Amino acid sequence: MISIIVPTHNEAAILDDTLSGILRLQREAGVELIVTDGGSTDETVAIARRYARVVEAPKGKGSQLNAGAHAAGGDVFFFVHADTWLPEGTLRTIETAVRAGYDGGGFSNAFESHNRRIKIVGRAIRFQFRDKENDPANTSFYGDNGIFATRTAFEALGGFKPLPIMEDYDFSRRLRERFRAIRIVDPKLVVSSRRQRHAGLIRTHLQWFLIKRLYLLGVPPQVLARWYGDVR
Repeated sequence: MISIIVPTHNEAAILDDTLSGILRLQREAGVELIVTDGGSTDETVAIARRYARVVEAPKGKGSQLNAGAHAAGGDVFFFVHADTWLPEGTLRTIETAVRAGYDGGGFSNAFESHNRRIKIVGRAIRFQFRDKENDPANTSFYGDNGIFATRTAFEALGGFKPLPIMEDYDFSRRLRERFRAIRIVDPKLVVSSRRQRHAGLIRTHLQWFLIKRLYLLGVPPQVLARWYGDVR
């Protein structure tokens, strides 16, 4: 069984579409759907309860994802952001990867609007700085890549670290260092472009690039998180 874990905080505007879309894929695999809420003040929890088991946790992706995994009963954990939509074949592809001996991985993605412009800007910035973030051989992932891991691998790694930012990247790096990880190119997950629409395409990509580089240089995540606010 695949335990799909969705962290939320004030996601009422999009959560109904996200969770109903996930449940449409139940025919592909055994599914357990868990929403871990970090203290929403809107209708997020009420909406989530129509579709999923709701777990309360302190706000923060790392703590919320760990709380969801702790409550989960599946053999595979699949961590999905609330503004990410799963296309047909997503769960079948995870099952195929696990049967092939992979312990985890993530997906390539596409944005639900302005995808071509967003991807062009991203490629230009990565080319400028010789960054290979979207190389199919790259198995470092962020939350909007839909990270998955077997229960065995997740528990061996001790789950996500309690970081205010880059907890997803950190986890995927540790995953690939100790286990077999795969980047799934097809199908692509569909991700909201709300951050780019709110903050601007170039500014958002530069934020992503600089935060990653500064993190790798040792700048504390607590400092980096101040530059990356919510867009809800």
